[in-house]
Order: sequence, then C-alpha cells, then structure tokens
Amino acid sequence: MATRWIPRFRIKTKIQAILLFMFAMLVLFGGLAGYYVDTLTRRSIEELQVSQAITKYNSEIIIHIDDILYTLSFKGAAQSFRRINLRKNFDRIESFLNLQQMLTDDPKLDELVEDIRVDVNKLRTTTKEYEGAEDMPLELYMQINYISNLLRQVQKVNEQRTQEQIEETIELANQVMLMLIILGLIFFSFAVFAMIYFPEYIVRPIRRLTNSIREITRKNYGQRLDVRSQDEFGQMAASFNQMAEKLNEFESMNVAQLLIEKKRIEMIIGEMQEAIIGLDSQQTVLFANSTALRLIGMTEEEVVGKTIQQVGGHNELMRDIENEILTGSIQENRLYPALTVHKNGKTYYFEKEILHVEGREELDADNNRSDSGIVIILKNITEFREKDLKKTNLMATVSHELKTPISAIDMSIGLLEDDRIGVLNEEQHELTKTIRQNSSRLLKMVNEILDLSGIESGNISLELDECRAEDLVERALNSTSRQYQHKGVALNCKLEENLPPLKVDIQKTTSVLINFLSNALRYSEAGQQVDIAVRKIPGKLVFTVTDQGPGISPEDQEKIFLRYNRVQNDKTQGTGLGLSIAKEFISKHGGKIWVKSQLGAGSTFGFQLDYAG
Repeated sequence: MATRWIPRFRIKTKIQAILLFMFAMLVLFGGLAGYYVDTLTRRSIEELQVSQAITKYNSEIIIHIDDILYTLSFKGAAQSFRRINLRKNFDRIESFLNLQQMLTDDPKLDELVEDIRVDVNKLRTTTKEYEGAEDMPLELYMQINYISNLLRQVQKVNEQRTQEQIEETIELANQVMLMLIILGLIFFSFAVFAMIYFPEYIVRPIRRLTNSIREITRKNYGQRLDVRSQDEFGQMAASFNQMAEKLNEFESMNVAQLLIEKKRIEMIIGEMQEAIIGLDSQQTVLFANSTALRLIGMTEEEVVGKTIQQVGGHNELMRDIENEILTGSIQENRLYPALTVHKNGKTYYFEKEILHVEGREELDADNNRSDSGIVIILKNITEFREKDLKKTNLMATVSHELKTPISAIDMSIGLLEDDRIGVLNEEQHELTKTIRQNSSRLLKMVNEILDLSGIESGNISLELDECRAEDLVERALNSTSRQYQHKGVALNCKLEENLPPLKVDIQKTTSVLINFLSNALRYSEAGQQVDIAVRKIPGKLVFTVTDQGPGISPEDQEKIFLRYNRVQNDKTQGTGLGLSIAKEFISKHGGKIWVKSQLGAGSTFGFQLDYAG
C-alpha cells in the first residue's frame, strides 16, 4: 500500500520528510539523554550533599558531647561557668538534631535522631541534678556513652543509605543507557535504510534517463521512459517521452524539403560576391563557391572532397591557409590582416575572416562543444586598398614637398638669430623661438606621416647596427633633457650592469624611446619624476619609461597603439601617430611593445628586443 501513495508526493516533500524525521530523532535522542543525565546529576549531587550534611552535623554533636564531658570533669570550675557552658552545648546539640531531622526522610534516621534527642534531654536533666558535685557520677558517663553509641549508629545508617542511593542511581543509569541504545539502534536502522534506499530511489530514474538520452543521440527516437510516479521524476519521464515523440515526428519529415533547403543555401553561397570555402573537422573541403574557385584557379572537382593539404599543393593561397590551420594560429572567430594575391599581372587584396563552426552533437573531454569545421570568407577590398595606397602616396608626396619650405624656415630662423646679420630685441627673440617651435612640431608631423606612409606601403626598412643599450638611452636623453629641465620634471635613469649588445636600427629605436619620454613629459607636472630603465631577461632586453601622470583607463589602453587614436579628455597636442609608428618599428625588429597603467597612478610604456647574435 505504501508503494501506491508514496510516489504521489513530490521529491522535495519526501526529502523534507526524511530530514524532518531524522532531525526529530536527533532532538528526541539528545533531549532524553540530556534530561536523564541532568536528572542523575542533580539526584547524585543532592544525595551527596545530604549525606555530607548529616555527617557534618553528627560530628558537631559529638564535639559538643565531648565538650559537655570535659566541662563536667573539670574540677574547681565555677558553678556559673559550668551552667553557661553546659546550656550552650545542649542548645547547639538541639539545633543540629533539628537540622538532621529536616534533611532526611529515612525512618531509621528519624527514629535514631528522636532517640538521641530524648537521651540528650535526659542528660540535660541529670547534669542539673549534679551541678554542684565535684566528681562526675557514673550515671552521667553511662548516659554520654549511650548517646555516643546512638551517634555512631546514625553515621552507620547514613553510610548504608548513601550506598543504597548509589546503587539506585547506577540502576537508573543502566536503564537510561539501555533506553538510549534502543533508540540509537532504531535511529541507526532508519538511517541505514534511508542511506541505501533513497540514493537508489534518486539515481535509478536519472540512470534510466541518461541511457535513454544516449539512445536519442544515436537517433533512436523510439526510446521511451516508464512513468511510475507522479513526482518530479514522473513529470520528467512524461516530458522526455513527449520530446522523443516530437523528435520522432521531426525525423519523419519530408527529406525532399530538407534537400530543397540545402539547395537554396548552396545557391545563396554560390551567388555571393565573397569567396567562401568550408572545411570539416578533418580539414576536408566541403564546399567552395564560384568566386573562391575563380580566385584559386581550380575547378570544383579539383577542390571539393579533397583535404586542404592536397589543394594547398597546387595553390599558394590555400597553402597559406593550410599553414595557419596546422600551426594552430586560428584560435577564434576574427578578422585577419588583408592578404595579397597576384593574378594575371595584377595585385588583388582580400580581407580574410575565419569562422569556427561548433559541433552540436559531440562534446570534448571538458564537456565543451568540439569544432565541426571552419568557414573561410575572403572579401575583395582591392578597390579600397588601391584608394588607400593612393592616399598614402599623396600624403608622402605632400610631406616630401613640405620638408623643403620647413627647412627654408629653419634656415631663415637661424640667419635671423645670427648676431652677424643683426641683433634682435627680446620680443623678436620670442617670435623666432615660437616660429622655431612650430617649425619643429610641423617637421615632426611630416616625419611621422612619412614613416606611416612607408609602413602602409610596406617599404619600411631597417638599417641594423650593433650598439649598446646605454648608447640608445643616452641619445634619447640628449634629445629630451632640455625640455625636462625647462618644465621642472626630474629624469631618473636606471640601467643594469653588463647589459648585452643589441642589433637594431639605432635611429628608429631611439625615436621610440624619445616618443615614450616626450609623452611622459607631456603628462607630468613640475616636481614629478620620470624613470627610464633597462633590464635583461633571458634572451632579451626590456626598456621601460614610467611617469607619475594621471594614468590611462583600461578602455584607452586597448586602443592606444592604434593610428590617430587619442586618449579621452586629452587636451595636449598631437597627431595620434607616434605610438602606432613605435609599435610598427618594434614589431619590425621582432620585439614586443606594451603599456601598463592605472588611473591616478601613472603609466609605464615598454618594449623588449632580442640580444645581438
């Protein structure tokens, strides 16, 4: 009968009921144990206190009886002294007898205490009769001896009573222990039952569901689960059966409709202007549209169904893509630098985008979806690139033409400042100084444009010479130290000893350091410090320039080496080309350039280059 109504409850309710029962058993077990331990403890303490008190009062009575005997035996004592001392001792004995009678409910002790009280009163009467006697009569000795015997009997009865109480307490403790053991066995039996039954009750439906899902992944859509309960597992089984039914319906759809959709997609890909090539996870070419086939100069039969290694053996473009795939340089969906293709005596430029296609059925060891293949999209940007090259050539031509008048301006300023031609007044000196500063700024911009033109056209070349890092730093400091002194910014140089030589383009590498130092000065205030440092790491030298300026936000750091980029809220003058050109120079050397900065904590720009050799 239990199997009929238990499944009606929700799993949450069942778990709560079991946990509630186990908690109640724990509370009951702990409560009973605590109650009986407390009861036994209190009872033992009370009995011990009563026994100790009776023993104490009995000892006090004996002491006072001895004092009475001493008083009666003391010859030559005054009558008043005897009378007062005897009355005091008899009163104390009476008070201790009353305390003893209040403490105990034992009939034997009550009877003995009452006998002692009667005999003490008799002794009091007898002592009054012999108050004036010099020698103590034998009758008094006999009465005192009888009272002492009664007191010893009280002590003996008290000890027997205490022993009986101890035995009763032990018996009660054994009964409590037996009861707790029985309760513990009941609780343990239930816990073992729950530990064996309940996990299996939870895991069994999950195991059946897992096996059924495996069958579904094998396209066995006829798999069904038995609905054996109305709890969450029953609902899950019903939902799974419904899903399997729907999948079975989808599997039974018209295959012709799927083929029509496939043809439609192939037609769309074939008519696209971009060259599109699809590879599976084994690098086999699945499809290539007409634009891609024209680009690589091969037919569909020569490409589709072949591995990229086979196609790459006959085509340079596919060979480059093959190298990227085999070397693992394709890590994520992204745009790659434009590639150049020479065909029929003309140069074509294509923007390459590579997309990873995730598998829907297979998972790798880390439960991540594995790649089902790669889609390569080549977009023809020849027209835009040719326009860009024309713009670059125009900028280079204009820049070259501008260098002549700028040089003439510099020469004219030099002649004006020559005292042999004529002495200038203070205002004229300021004007010539302003003209020279703007001429230098204009010349710097022209040089940056020329460098950029060389970079874009691919005509940048390096004149490699072996030099020392100290010489590079010295050249950069000579070019910027005067500006640092004028602004009041300290320049600190930190160079490690025994730095190995470099083989670099001295002028271009120095220009990178000068750019770093100029930027650091631009964002530094008077009284601040800029550090330039060189240190060695295995196989490389690291150059860094650190300032105490306002710092750069993480968003700006991501774009700071892009062309024409300016930091937000930057009010200083500049073209936004210096750092991008510096990056190209360092990359051309095979080095690495970076920036580390926090807002309000200054910035560090650095690059690293290989040793010479």
